[in-house]
Amino acid sequence: MTRRFGESLLRALAGARTGESATGAVLGELVKALGGRLAVLWLLDPRTGLLGWQADHSVADEPSELRDMNRRLTFAPGVGLPGRILSTLQPTWVEDVAADPDFPRADVALQAGMRSVVGGPLLAQDGLMGVVEVFSTTARQPDEQQVSDVVLVGQQLGFYLGRRRVEDRLRATEESSASIVHAALDCIITMDHRGRVVDFNPAAETTFGYDRDETIGELLAELIIPPEFRDAHHEALASYIKSRDARILGQRLELTGMRADGSQFPVELTVTRLGTYEPPVFAGFIRDISERRAAEEQLGELLEREQVERARAERAERATRDVAEVLQRSLLPPRLPTIPGLELGAAYRAGTAGWQVGGDFYDVFKLGKGRWAIAIGDVCGKGPRAAALTAMVRYAIRNAAVREARPSDVLAALNAELLADEQGELVTAIYATMDIGDDETCVRMAVGGHPLPLLARADGPVTAVGRSGALLGAVESAQSYDVEFRLSPRDMLLLYTDGVTEAPVTGGRFGESRLSELVASVAGVAKRHPQHVVDHIDEAVGSARLEAGDDVALLAVRLVETDGASRT
Repeated sequence: MTRRFGESLLRALAGARTGESATGAVLGELVKALGGRLAVLWLLDPRTGLLGWQADHSVADEPSELRDMNRRLTFAPGVGLPGRILSTLQPTWVEDVAADPDFPRADVALQAGMRSVVGGPLLAQDGLMGVVEVFSTTARQPDEQQVSDVVLVGQQLGFYLGRRRVEDRLRATEESSASIVHAALDCIITMDHRGRVVDFNPAAETTFGYDRDETIGELLAELIIPPEFRDAHHEALASYIKSRDARILGQRLELTGMRADGSQFPVELTVTRLGTYEPPVFAGFIRDISERRAAEEQLGELLEREQVERARAERAERATRDVAEVLQRSLLPPRLPTIPGLELGAAYRAGTAGWQVGGDFYDVFKLGKGRWAIAIGDVCGKGPRAAALTAMVRYAIRNAAVREARPSDVLAALNAELLADEQGELVTAIYATMDIGDDETCVRMAVGGHPLPLLARADGPVTAVGRSGALLGAVESAQSYDVEFRLSPRDMLLLYTDGVTEAPVTGGRFGESRLSELVASVAGVAKRHPQHVVDHIDEAVGSARLEAGDDVALLAVRLVETDGASRT
């Protein structure tokens, strides 16, 4: 019986054109061989691990509630007859569904006239594919022959469906690969071990100017490789065929390609071997890089031109910077004068590292025997206009100092000069006179919109000194106030521009309080030379000043102890 049954199964499978027709034919043969009424095929879903209905065959093909229920059910391992077979991979016989405690479909099966059922595993090469079961209308004890027939069906149908599944996957993969190759924007050319074309995708047709049909079977080198490079191609192919040296594979190479009309153009090529077939088959992925090469050449020209322009700009900037430095030096004293009884320190740093001339300045000049003047100021703006205004302000102060005795009158004269210029320029400034005596120096000072200077007493704290006056260049009635105080030996007066106090620091700006603390913290300030103090301040605010882009000017004066020699 088993042999004849096996032959009938083979005939059923051989005559089937589809997996669905093969399944129906096999289930029909199984029902006939076992004298059953209904055969059901359950397939395993590998994603969920559950068995689901796939097909059935009824002798009379009559509808029943059992068939409808089967289509809706799924079975987990160990649940129901299909689930038990899924767990054990062994055939199972149920003599009477009414007496089986683990048969969830018992009531519906009995209503359909079914009493017994036998099932077996559907096995493929890679494991369990599903379960097949056959229902009968009578309660029957296990029959070894029928169990063998069920096992045989499981093997034959499992092998057939497994093979069809693999074939379907291969076909889908081939169709997908063909679609990708066909739709690819890059040229994809397949070549055999003799160097002859096996496939030539549409992108290759467009790029090289050939129809696919005229390339198949032709030597690839004769089609797309310039004559002068063909020997190298043949040698590389022969070397791989002989040695199987895979170093040439997978590399991205820039070569020269040739179109059907003989024109040459740059290409990027990557060669890979397809599968492990023997003799080998190769795929070449080729991209026309003419536009990229042209862009690279254009970029190279632009970079070269940029370098020329940059060098020219740097030369111009150096020349401008040199002029700016000369101009900046002309706005400041070339050197601090030597004044018996006084020590001086000064610093100037531009707020930008470029060629712009700043507007901060300081000045020290002699008024007469034992009498000197100091000034510091800040002109709004930068560049040539600010430089010209700074020069005017500096010389306006010097001219007014010859005529006016009171510092406030000197600033008033400067204010008048600024208003007469009618450019709307604003200036802050301090002007002071110093009458140097043997034991003290009398300082008379006026402030026009400028930060008040700091006075560091030899034996006391650091405090601001003076009285704030109006900004210069704004209105005719700008008023400043004369303030008089005295410097004792080792006292120091520090004048500065707002680039110091406005310098940004963590949490805000440098500020007047921080500056006062810094001056007070300089060890032995009463014994330090003013230049040391000035340098210390300049270093403290240096990096912050550059970020803010503001200039810094500092001028410090300290009275020293003398032996009573005359002041000149």
